[in-house]
Amino acid sequence: MAGRLGGPDRAGALAPHSGQGGGRAGGGDMEGTGRTHALSSVLCALTCLFPLVFPDWVQAGITTAYQEKPCLDPTDPLCPDTAPNKHSGQAPDVGAELTGGCYGFASKYMHWPEELIVGAPTANKTGHIVRAEALQSLVQLMGSKNLYEYFLDTYRVHHIDWSQEKAAMILEAWQDKFTEEVLKETKRLHNLTRPYQMLPFTSAALDHLLQDFSEVPVVRVALGYVFMVVYACVSLARLTDSVRSAAGLGLAGVLLVTASVAAGLGFCALLGLPFNASTTQVLPFLALGLGVDDMFLLAHTFLQTVDDTSIPYQVCVVVVVVVVVVVVV
Repeated sequence: MAGRLGGPDRAGALAPHSGQGGGRAGGGDMEGTGRTHALSSVLCALTCLFPLVFPDWVQAGITTAYQEKPCLDPTDPLCPDTAPNKHSGQAPDVGAELTGGCYGFASKYMHWPEELIVGAPTANKTGHIVRAEALQSLVQLMGSKNLYEYFLDTYRVHHIDWSQEKAAMILEAWQDKFTEEVLKETKRLHNLTRPYQMLPFTSAALDHLLQDFSEVPVVRVALGYVFMVVYACVSLARLTDSVRSAAGLGLAGVLLVTASVAAGLGFCALLGLPFNASTTQVLPFLALGLGVDDMFLLAHTFLQTVDDTSIPYQVCVVVVVVVVVVVVV
């Protein structure tokens, strides 16, 4: 076999088997040829799965991977013999091992910083971690595309119309079940051991959170606009001077802002634009505040004008003053 594993475009080669000596039977040659074809198939599979040469592995830091790292439980049968504490049976110094972060099986490219693993660490004079308030453990999963391609040609998915969308659904269901099991185990162990607080978090939980906040809070938005209508009508009303009262203006202004926000959200939904937390949690109240602020400014400026001037002149003065104030401010 050649000294390198090539990719699909550079498969390794095996020398064809040839019998030596004229006394070999034809069946032996056929058997040797069959073995050669089998080995060639295995080699082709390896080159397709691992399209790297050995120097590439060394350059990436892929050597013994996790085989020479200490085991948390050296008595575990799965703890490799090459672990430094396998034969001594001593528990590892977790703080010292986590100092400076951890390296993955490709040590040149896979490095998890110390800040990503422990929270609020306390170090000794030599800089080694002796105590930490929190510990984070990561379980890395395939992406939906990787999972789809991994099981694409296997018998397990031939009867379920396998697709990338179904792979994404499986990953989401796994993460939800993982969160459920961690919370269940935490509750069970709460009274048996020291009450550690375990908080599971997954990307699916983040998606659920964003989805919940992307829904329009109809009750809160409605209450906010109703309270603003009441405030505008009460603050702009003049019970002793019904001519100069602006309660109707306040009501109309809030209703106009309400209609504009509803029209904007409806138009976005008609175009198929997805809503997010800013769209549903911030925009309605921000538009209400900005719109009502300008309405109050117009009403206050109009009430300061002279009564004996014409209505068009008063409107012109109000518009000019408000525009100047808005531009300056």
